[in-house]
Amino acid sequence: MSLISIVHTGDLHNSLNAKKADRLRALRLEADLLLDSGDAIGSGNVFFNPFGERAQSLMNRARYDAAAVGNREYHVNRYAMKCKLMRARFPFVSANYCWSEGRMFDEYELFVIKNAEVYVFGLSNVNVSRDMKVSRYAHQYQTDPADRAEHMVLEIEQRPSREYTRVIIALTHVGLETDKEIARRLEGRIDLILGGHSHDVCYGTVQGTHIVHSGSRGQFATRLIYDTDTKKITSLERIDI
Repeated sequence: MSLISIVHTGDLHNSLNAKKADRLRALRLEADLLLDSGDAIGSGNVFFNPFGERAQSLMNRARYDAAAVGNREYHVNRYAMKCKLMRARFPFVSANYCWSEGRMFDEYELFVIKNAEVYVFGLSNVNVSRDMKVSRYAHQYQTDPADRAEHMVLEIEQRPSREYTRVIIALTHVGLETDKEIARRLEGRIDLILGGHSHDVCYGTVQGTHIVHSGSRGQFATRLIYDTDTKKITSLERIDI
């Protein structure tokens, strides 16, 4: 039996303070991964702080391993979006971004945990698509997350595994209904979807994929234990932070 412990948050919306960050850091010290599903910061879709986001400094303090890119983290202007992400010392991930210039973050991160290769790829909600007029002026925009999920899973499956167990996690900011759609389309090829955007609190399984949402505004975090052999969640709890 090989167990992986994950702590998950989402839609913090600038609610982190020092006390909550320290609580999350304590949880992280007992876990293998601390992941966030996006919209952690306070800035909206238009305005931004040229000095960066304090929320990310607190996330650094908590020792996050990766975060999805939410609509709060997005901006059509490259400089503005860089400012929104500048304080983070952890990686952002999103597989459905298109760029007019170079990438600001990767599609996925690979973590080797015990005897498992854990692939964490991100998906973001569509703020600006290619068929919108504003995309002509946008330095970055998004494509359909479900389509990109299929491409990402296929790409990961084709990578050599080096005799490790492979675990695929989608860290998403697309909402619960889109997460369910992705799970149905992929038919169990994604092990876990850790989602956000719709502010739901839920755990369920769709077509063999576990879907977890952890609410909003830092009320609590979800701590789960995943068995890489049986592909089951053996423990799941909501923890006040």
